[in-house]
Amino acid sequence: MKICVSVFIIVAGVFAVISADSLSFCQDSKRTESDCASYCYAAVKPLLQMAPLCHSKDQEISELKDKLAELQIKVAVYEERNSQCKISEEALRNQIESAESTQPKRHFTPVLNNPENENAPSNNTHEIKVKVPKSRIIEKHPDVEYEYPSNCLDVELGVVIRRVKVDGIGPFRAVCYDAGWMMIQRRRDQRTSFQQNWAGYRAGFGDLQSSFFIGLEKLYRLTNSQPHELYIELEAYDGRSTQAHYDNFRVGSEEEGYKLIELGEYLGEAGDAGDGLRLNVNAKFSTYDRDNDNIANGNCVKIYESGWWHNNCTESNLNGVYFNEFNSWDRRSIWWGPWMDRYSLKSVAMYIRPK
Repeated sequence: MKICVSVFIIVAGVFAVISADSLSFCQDSKRTESDCASYCYAAVKPLLQMAPLCHSKDQEISELKDKLAELQIKVAVYEERNSQCKISEEALRNQIESAESTQPKRHFTPVLNNPENENAPSNNTHEIKVKVPKSRIIEKHPDVEYEYPSNCLDVELGVVIRRVKVDGIGPFRAVCYDAGWMMIQRRRDQRTSFQQNWAGYRAGFGDLQSSFFIGLEKLYRLTNSQPHELYIELEAYDGRSTQAHYDNFRVGSEEEGYKLIELGEYLGEAGDAGDGLRLNVNAKFSTYDRDNDNIANGNCVKIYESGWWHNNCTESNLNGVYFNEFNSWDRRSIWWGPWMDRYSLKSVAMYIRPK
């Protein structure tokens, strides 16, 4: 019995020591865990705060990669176009060199101011008249008078931008097309505003390779130098196209308000554009600063937002506002009444040619 009690006391003491050590260890472990948690949170907190920012940056990087891919595609397209332009340029250069090599040499004889006076001093000023090939543009020399073409009749194929000269006005650049047609107006985009003042329409404006108007003074000089035809091309946004053709187009002088004096006969066929200019015959040209229309209480230019031969007012509006897409009925747009009423057109071109 005494031995059992002793053993019990010893075991109890051992358990007491173990329990005390265990309690101490657990308390130390809790303190260590708390300290560790506090330290780890302090270290990880900035990283947690950066997480949303990193996500945002990932989105920006993804968007930049998409833009870079788009730009790379555009660069590839531009490089392809540039390559095609170089090929075309080289082919054109070869054609010019071939034409020049086969062209007979011309011998020019100077015409003196006073050919009868053989004893004239050698330092006198001489006027030399030289005729150069019409297809070439040569830099003007002060002592040489060049004979520029007055029309495009010698252009049989393709498109040529060349200098043209008619009486009363200096040489000017013109766009010549197949079969001798000279382009006088074109609409194909919004880059050129046709809401111009009187001076702008008188002189002409725009880009000959895009949208432009040749100028009223040039039209007056050209159409009064000899009889001209007028040809108009129209294209709709649904892909349809048509034309209008007049056989005697003539514009008056500035003193006459650049009046549309004549159109001649409408050379129409079934399915074409119809006569959309007849109402404008004998009407003066009007701009926003020069109201020459024939309505008493109003201003056609303000209504249709175009410089045009407004009468009271018009059945066509080829100098109106360019819309980038098919527009619902809008009198301000580019339209040709007999064909599509006042619905906007995609492109327009006007040409003249001597008869």
